[in-house]
Amino acid sequence: MIDLDAIRKPAETVSTEAWGISAFVYLLWGAALGWLAKYLDNHTQSLGNIFSQMSVWILLGVWISVNSKTPGLAAVKELSFCFGMLAAYYLTAELTHSVYGQRYVIGWGIFSLFSPVFSFLTWYSVGKGWFAKVLRFGILIVLLLCARILFDHIRIADLLIAAVTAYVLFRPGAV
Repeated sequence: MIDLDAIRKPAETVSTEAWGISAFVYLLWGAALGWLAKYLDNHTQSLGNIFSQMSVWILLGVWISVNSKTPGLAAVKELSFCFGMLAAYYLTAELTHSVYGQRYVIGWGIFSLFSPVFSFLTWYSVGKGWFAKVLRFGILIVLLLCARILFDHIRIADLLIAAVTAYVLFRPGAV
């Protein structure tokens, strides 16, 4: 069995009130970015394409997770963020009569449902030991594989986002 506290120990306990506030703030932040992503889809090509890729959302999820006080709080923040993002994106799509595929709605919905598990594990990725290192490299591999498998090839933007994600995961003092 893996001793998670040996990898990274939560700094402190978080009050129920702080959990609720965090969930609400990240729901709003996700909604704002979901709206922005759909706005960029409708009004720009390059930025719209970048924010339609999985890599930018993985980067944001990693940042949310590793900067949370506990792995549970990371999971709550990430789930709230994803639901806010999806709700705003698809509501905006409906209101603007934009085209989107049902396959994407289902795919992003499934990703959002699993996001608390991903976020919980990601919180430990900036810890100590071999398990944390495996998680760090695994996140970067998944980021690039998503670009390759879901979107046919790895773009320059994906490489830049992977580099920023690597910095977030490997930066000095990340633990």
